[in-house]
Amino acid sequence: MEKTKINIEIETKEKGDEKILIGGDFNARLGDKGTRIIDREKGEKRGSKDKANNKEGKILWQIIEGMGWEILNGNKEGDEEGEWTYVRARRESIIDHGIVNEEAWEEIESFKVGERVESDHMPLEIKIKGKEQEYEKQERRHERKELEKRIWDEEGIQRYRSRLEKRNSK
Repeated sequence: MEKTKINIEIETKEKGDEKILIGGDFNARLGDKGTRIIDREKGEKRGSKDKANNKEGKILWQIIEGMGWEILNGNKEGDEEGEWTYVRARRESIIDHGIVNEEAWEEIESFKVGERVESDHMPLEIKIKGKEQEYEKQERRHERKELEKRIWDEEGIQRYRSRLEKRNSK
């Protein structure tokens, strides 16, 4: 028998004290649940290409709703359609989520599902509002780093294995 366990522990002093952002692979399909209260009152629904729900989704939704949190997927600029977060050859779903509390909602500038070829899970790209000066410092720090580009063709794989064997022998 398969068991579902979602364990989230958050400790805060008072409501409004902490800004909470949680993201990751929950294996939870929520369908179009998670529309912001403001939008629900207008009769709008959260954008979601995935219309299915599952057991993990029901459990996660109970936690989100009980805590008064919000789902970023399909609710924030950059992901209005609710893009797929898990893509396999014959299967797509939204099982990776970004979740925030009300205090953090306004701090999220945008949310989007990125693209990745080396994994079937797409990255969640969350842009948080901040001081422009801090962004500039980070950009300058990254500019100094030299990135090594590796191509994973047969020749690249052989070079990698050769270096790995040398490392293991030491």
